[in-house]
Amino acid sequence: MDSILFGKEQSFENPFPEQHKPTQHKPAKILKTDHQASGSSKQEYNNQGTHTEQRLPKSIMPKMDFHDFYGDDPKVWLDNCKDFFDMYNIPEGMWVTAAKVHLKGNAGKWYQAFKQNNSFKSWTHFCYEVEKQFGSEDYNAYMDQLLDLRQTATVEEYTTQFQSFQYGVSIHHVGFDEMFFTKQYIRGLKDDIRVMVESQMPPSVIKAAALAKIQQQQAERAKSKHKPAGNYKQFHQQKHDPKTGLQPTISWKD
Repeated sequence: MDSILFGKEQSFENPFPEQHKPTQHKPAKILKTDHQASGSSKQEYNNQGTHTEQRLPKSIMPKMDFHDFYGDDPKVWLDNCKDFFDMYNIPEGMWVTAAKVHLKGNAGKWYQAFKQNNSFKSWTHFCYEVEKQFGSEDYNAYMDQLLDLRQTATVEEYTTQFQSFQYGVSIHHVGFDEMFFTKQYIRGLKDDIRVMVESQMPPSVIKAAALAKIQQQQAERAKSKHKPAGNYKQFHQQKHDPKTGLQPTISWKD
């Protein structure tokens, strides 16, 4: 009897089985748009002190060319290099190698001469040597061009030249406020345009340029109204044609 009961007990299932927690399936990761991801990136930057960005998989990353460097605006080129490395997750140990093969023209010749007795110890050292060689005089050159610039053609052409020098100065020195550039922009305008723009006291170069364009358009319309319809001299200096014997139909008295 005991054996029978024992056998039956062996076949019984535990009426109180161990309860397992249900498996929690993590929701599928949704690829956020740039607008949605910007908020989370900013929060992570504030909390952890580091900035992380949403990156596309390498399989769908658009192909972008690595720009060559010929010696102009080294700060801009080096900044673009850093963005390229971050976008394609290039290891920092390969940054110098990837960048130096794109030194062309005088920049390429400088590197060939430099590497005979020197080597780049790091990316920071590479940036320092490139800026020292090609960007040491950029600030002075941009500032001189900015201070000497005067309008000789249209407002649009003058504005484009001025902003090029303005941005060049700002790259190397951040101590100048918008009012400095605005005053200098107005000072370089033609006299007839400068007087009107200066009286409006614009707060920025963009606002001053808009006012200058308006004054230029008004001056052009005023000239077109006072411009004679035809050539006055050609109309009143008609001569007698000996072949036809015809006289001008309208005399200067009429």
